[in-house]
Amino acid sequence: MREIKSVWVEVRAPSGLGDCGAAEEGWYYVDGDDVLTMTDEDGRVTGASERLTAGMNERAVAGAMKRRAWLAEQGASERFSRPAGVASPLLGRRSRGSLPGYLCRR
Repeated sequence: MREIKSVWVEVRAPSGLGDCGAAEEGWYYVDGDDVLTMTDEDGRVTGASERLTAGMNERAVAGAMKRRAWLAEQGASERFSRPAGVASPLLGRRSRGSLPGYLCRR
């Protein structure tokens, strides 16, 4: 029987006092051939797999895979943390990549 493991990834950084940000949980297993496969919490395969090579950290790989899947679900890309054109919750400014609005130069 497969051992289903979990990994948490940050999907939104804290933006200040009282805002803890947001995280998403992902699940995965590694088979005997060192192939990491993403699943749902019940162990059903969600489709994404990657072969692990020597020195790769399975939790880091699973976290990166979960983050990519979450970004794709949101209509975002790896370069930007929210879909294009969505206003930043900070100060009502438009997002300039994944940096909080108060860190972006105008």
